[in-house]
Formats: sequence, C-alpha cells, structure tokens
Amino acid sequence: MVRGELMEEEIIYSHYDEKKNIKKELKEHLNDVAGAAENSVPTTIQFDDILNSTDIRKLVKETCLFHDFGKFTDFFQTYLVNNKKHKLKRHSHISAIFLFNRLKLSSVLSHLKETEANKIAFLSYLAVRLHHMDLSVKDLFSYSHLPSQLNELKAQTDNILKRINKITQDIDLSEKEVKTYLENNPLDLNAKEHLKKYYMSLINFPHERWFFLLIYLYSQLIDKDKLDAGLIKTKEINLAPVEKVTDYISKKRRVTEQQIVNDDREVARKTIINNLQGLSDDEIKEHRIFTLTAPTGLGKTLSSLQAGLYLCERLSNIYDYTPKIITAIPFINIIEQTKKDYIEVFEAYGRVNVHHRLADLKITAYQNNDDKNRDYEKSLDQSLLEVEAWEGDVIMTTFVQLFQSIFSNSNSSLKKINKLAGNVVILDEIQSIPEKYMPVVGAMIIKLSEYFGSRFILMTATQPYIIELGKQLIEEESKTKTNTNSMSSLELLSDNQKYFEKLDRTKLIPTLQQPFDTNGFLEFFENTWNYKSSLIVVNTIKRCIEIFDALKNILSDEKKVKVLHLSTNLTPLDRKKIINEAENRLKEKNITVMVSTQTIEAGVDLDFDIGYRDLAPLDAIIQTAGRINRSGLNKENNLYISSPIYVFQLEKDHKYIYPFHQIEDTKKKLSSYEVIPEESYQQLIDGYFREYACEISDESREIWRAIKKLDFDVINKFKLIEDDVSVIDVFIELDENASQLADAYEMVKDYKMETDKEFISNVLDKKIVSINEFERKVIIKLLLVKLSEYMVPVRATRLAKNKAFDFSDRNGVKASFMWVPRNQIEEYYSKEKGYIELEDARMW
Repeated sequence: MVRGELMEEEIIYSHYDEKKNIKKELKEHLNDVAGAAENSVPTTIQFDDILNSTDIRKLVKETCLFHDFGKFTDFFQTYLVNNKKHKLKRHSHISAIFLFNRLKLSSVLSHLKETEANKIAFLSYLAVRLHHMDLSVKDLFSYSHLPSQLNELKAQTDNILKRINKITQDIDLSEKEVKTYLENNPLDLNAKEHLKKYYMSLINFPHERWFFLLIYLYSQLIDKDKLDAGLIKTKEINLAPVEKVTDYISKKRRVTEQQIVNDDREVARKTIINNLQGLSDDEIKEHRIFTLTAPTGLGKTLSSLQAGLYLCERLSNIYDYTPKIITAIPFINIIEQTKKDYIEVFEAYGRVNVHHRLADLKITAYQNNDDKNRDYEKSLDQSLLEVEAWEGDVIMTTFVQLFQSIFSNSNSSLKKINKLAGNVVILDEIQSIPEKYMPVVGAMIIKLSEYFGSRFILMTATQPYIIELGKQLIEEESKTKTNTNSMSSLELLSDNQKYFEKLDRTKLIPTLQQPFDTNGFLEFFENTWNYKSSLIVVNTIKRCIEIFDALKNILSDEKKVKVLHLSTNLTPLDRKKIINEAENRLKEKNITVMVSTQTIEAGVDLDFDIGYRDLAPLDAIIQTAGRINRSGLNKENNLYISSPIYVFQLEKDHKYIYPFHQIEDTKKKLSSYEVIPEESYQQLIDGYFREYACEISDESREIWRAIKKLDFDVINKFKLIEDDVSVIDVFIELDENASQLADAYEMVKDYKMETDKEFISNVLDKKIVSINEFERKVIIKLLLVKLSEYMVPVRATRLAKNKAFDFSDRNGVKASFMWVPRNQIEEYYSKEKGYIELEDARMW
C-alpha cells in the first residue's frame, strides 16, 4: 500500500527532487507562502467599504495557507516521491473546496454581509482551483463533468481523512474542522447549494471590484507559491533617499549640460518637489493620480524619479510600509537609456530590475558584495523567476509587460500584478497608449489607485485626457456619477504652461496643399534643405528606402554630407551603429541627412537642424519635433533661430499605419495655419486630445464590461501591439558572434546534439553549471534575446521577392525564424538599407 511506504517517517512533502536535494515539507511550504503573502499586503489596499487592508491580509493568508491542502493525499505523495503517476494526484480542486468551506463556515468572513461573504469565498475558491492554470471561469461548472469531479473529490477526501492526525499536527485545525471542510461538497447537486450559483451572482450583478479582488488573490498566491518553490526569499524594500537624485543631477550636469538648460530644469524640478511637500498627510492619502506635463528636454525622467521617491517616503511615514517604484516606458530603447540614470541614482541603495522581452535577467545596483555573490550563485531559472516576478526595489518595464499583464488571464503574466499594490507607478510617454484603449486604460489606472492604493505619475509633453476618458467609461457603465478624488489627477508642474510658452526651438510648417510623390518631395527637399543636418520621417519602409537611394544619388558629389537610413528593415545591431554614427556626426557639426520611419520617434536622442514629417497624427508629428533643435542653440547671423519641421503628405502612405480619422483631424487642424510656433504646440495638442475626451471606443467599452463579468476571453482581446501574422523574423548571420549564437541555439534546442556547457557559458557570458529541462528553456530564451539583435521582421509579401532559408537548412534544427547564411549576405542584406527585395533566381 502506498501509505505504508510513507509511514516510516510520515513526512508530507510539497516539493521533492532527489537530484537537486530539494525536500520541502508541505507544512513549511504552506506557512512560508502564507506568511510571505500576508506580510506583503500594504495598508493602502481596500475594496470599497467591504474589505479593508486587515481583512485582505487575513483573506490572503487563508487562501495561501490552504492552496496545496490536496497534497496530503497518498496519490500526490507517491507521484512526488516515487514518480508514480495517478489520475487522482491533482490537488487544486479539493484544496479549493476545502478553502471555500473554511471561509464559509468559519469566522473569517463572518463580519460581512452574507452576499458579499459568499462572493469573496467563491473568488478565493477560483484563485486556488486555477492556481496551476490560466484564469478562465466560463466552463468551470459544466454539469457534464460533475459526476467524474464528485467521484474524484470523494476518493481524495476518503484518502486524506486516513491521515487526519498528521494534518491536525501540521495545520492548526481540529479534526472536526478538517472533516467539516472536507466532507461538505458545494459541487454536489443534492447539497443545499451549488458553486455555480455564486458565479451567476457575479455575472448577474456585475461590479469591477470583484475582478480586482480576484486578480489580487490569484496574483498573490501564484507569485508567492512560485518564489517559494524556486527557493527565492523576498527582501525588504530599500530605496535611495530623495536627495540622491539632486546629487546625481549636480554631478551629471557639471559635465554635460549647458547652463541655459540647467536653469529651467532646476526650477521645474524644485517646483515639482515643492508642490508635493505642500500636500498634507490627508491630501497625500486622497490624491492617487498625478500628472507631470512638461516640454521635451526639461528633465522629466529624473524629476519624476525624485517625485516618486518623495511619494514613497511620505507613504512610508503615513502607512508604515515601504513602497517600491515601478517605471513603465513604451519602448525598450528608452528603457535602456533611462536605466543608466536609475542605476547611478540607486547605486549602493537598491536593486534595479529591468524586465522586458529582451531583458538579460540581471538585477543591478547591488547594496553589497554579498548580494552580488548570492546573485551569481543563482540558477538561470531562479534568475528568470526573480526578474519576471518583479522582485527588486525599482522595476523598469514596458507598457506591454504592464498593461498586457493586467488585461490578461495568463498565469505567468498575472503573477506580478500584486506588486502594483501600494507602490508608486511612473508611466512615461502615456500618450503612446493607442487611442482605442485610452478609456479602459484610464479606468484601470483609476481603479488600481482606488482598490490597490497605488500611486500613479503620468508623464508626457503631450498629456492626453486618459483619466477623464477612464472616468467617463466608469460612470457610463455604472450608470452613476461620482466626485471622488480617485477619479481626478493632480498636476505636479502646476505652472508648466510658462515652459511651453517660452519655447522657440522649432516651428511646424504645414505643406499640405497637394500630396507629393517621391520626385515631388525630393524637389521640395532640395528647395528647402539649405545644407543643414536634416531628419526626414516617412510612414513606410518602402518609401524610406526609395528616398534614401535617391538622396544618396543626388548628394553623391557633396563630400561633406552623409545620408543615413534608419528603419526596422535593419537589424537592431545595425540600427544602433547608425544611430551612434549620426550622434557623433551631429556633435561634430558634420552635415547629416537621415531618412527614417517612425522608429526615430521611439526615444532616439538625436538633434537635427531641420525636420520633414510625412502626414501622421498630431502627437506623432510633435514627437518628431522633439528630435529637432533639442538644445535650442541653432544660430544664424549670431541669433538663435527656431528650426522648421515641414509637414507634408506622401501620396496615401499614412493609410497603412494610422487610423483614417486621426489623419483627417490632424490635416484639418494643420491646414488652417501657415506656421505653428513651438509655444503653440501645447494648446494645439490639448485641443486635439480634448476632441477625443468625450468619445468612448467600442473596444474599451467591451473590455470594461468583460472585466465586470469576469469574462477573460474578451479581456484577452486587449493588444497594445497587434499580432501581425504576415511578418516573419529573418536571422541575418552577419558575423562570427552571430554564428556562435546560432551554434549555441542549435546545441541547446536539439536534445540529440551534444551540449558544450563551457561554450554556452562563453556565448552568454553567464556561468552555466547544468542544463536541465527548466534551465534549457531559460537558456533558449537568453539566446533568442541575443539572436534578436541580428533579426529583421519582414512582411511575407516582401519576403516572397527574395526568400530566405528555413533555419533548419543550417544544421537540421527547426526554429520559428528564417535564416540568411554568412556566405550569401550580399544577396539578402545591406548594412545601409537592410533586407533586400530582389526577385529570387533559386527555385523554391
């Protein structure tokens, strides 16, 4: 008998791996997970007047304490210790039933109204039942599955009751309680009630609070469960003092910044901090959402960080816990730029965790050498777990990682969402949220601040009406109006208008009387260029390369002029080289003409004299203006002058990129001006966004309704970046490093090939001790990050004109991407223009 094999010591395990010498007792795991979750609940969290932070702390503890109760069965223990599979080894469902009865029949929720207590017990049931799966409620109570479920639960209950003495020793419950919680089955149709009725009560009387409570419970459970299973202990939050930002700014600007910029930056930064210092404790409690609206170049990055640190300090004093800072940025390359500042500020104070799809699993800015050594000793799967769980004092991530984790049912995505609670979230370039999602993102921010007690700083030079749209969506769907402070925002740079009004770096010159073809634009360029460094931003790769080729030919006799091309048709590695070349040339005042797609708008820090922008939404045009005369130091006849940005239309290229109505609205606005000075940009963009502030998109309305009904199938429709199945990644084997990466990928991907750990370690610049099933997946992920530096996304229509090879042609190892061999680079790829469109002479 299975039980006889375990009777000798009667140790019940939660995790057991003989090879890794991991033998953790179930009672320790349950208590460790429950303790970690309970201790991480901030005192700011509250769900209306139903649950306060003390209630949530108890609920989280109970949910985590019993989440693996079903592991007490012989069926699971035999599977775990002896690797003998049994169809009754599943443990989540019986654990969820036990927890549900515990919450319903004990005093844990007895102080609440019965209707609310029932719903909360049901949500905890869902969190536990689904903690090894993605969240999906719809088909969970199918009557066709009921007989088999009841049989399974009955067999597991009988088995667990055989070791009831051991259970009462490990868990602080009486035998009567254990029996009651096990034997009362709310799934049984003959019983007084059925769990489905609780689900239907949530559907029939929808409210968004239940969604936020569910994802919080679920996130807390899976996060702490996985960290404990991975042997990772959560550390106390440690943040740099507010003054550290001031010290860093002083040090940095003595070396790199002009005094004329220093003055405005310093005044603005002090204004922001003074405005926060002027808030009473009650006002700090009330205000959850802040905006920071300032022109490009006014130092918003460091000012927002200092504001975030100050808010953390005040919240710590008021609520008696230490918040962390989470900074979300739309583009990876901006994160890489900003990361340098953050690491310098937090040196010797805190740990900076950078998490995005190309992250290298390093948590930097250690407090001491012990932290460095502990980090070095971690296995790769532990490193991945820690980064993806947002462990650290400061988190830097992308909008995709943040928002697509919230609007999701994914287990791996939702595990980090509990880290938003009580913390300060900085959202940089908030205007980059797609227009159709602005209302539902605004509503999400409002409710996260209200329920989780998170503080948000929304930062941009062109502030959209995202909170106003969110408020409108909430009120429209709840059929009520509210005037709570959670529905409004507070501007940190209260006198920001004066900074916009004094700007004279650029001016928009609309030239939209008639569309240009390529030749028409080239003629216009030659008439306006005047031998200055210029940025030309167009809407399609095809047009970009066409104009680049033409300008290279036209300017071939101009020895001092360099024409550069920048688009995603180049590998990221070559894009970086071109950006560096442009940066060096511009600093040395060498005439440079760059032809680019909107790639240049994603935080590329270059400073041209003149701009040319194909028709685009107004906020995108103003983003382009941020790459022109950034320093404000352009001179002519010893006088400072504003640089022109010519806005024109290249045939109908815009229709491939942007929504029709945005283009029409922008065209209508711009066409009424001959010249628009920079001091008017703010007023212009404010009017542009204001027009959309009264419109709720169908997409936002549909997702918000799904949130209130726990319909995760619809919630999953949220996509900040739409999947494009017509785009295929092509790996360009450009150099020896690319070849080594491909070799390493093949070694690790193919189990049949011999894996050279030393070679893999050298390629990844990480010590690889072993390559087991889990670490193999992490190594493949890291290799794909490095391989992506050599990849170009190519549309299938373009690929058909010059088809690359299947990666399996290289050495028989399959991959999701295609491949260009080193000895055939010239046929497929140009370091100047990227992937080449040529009719392929090969048969395929």
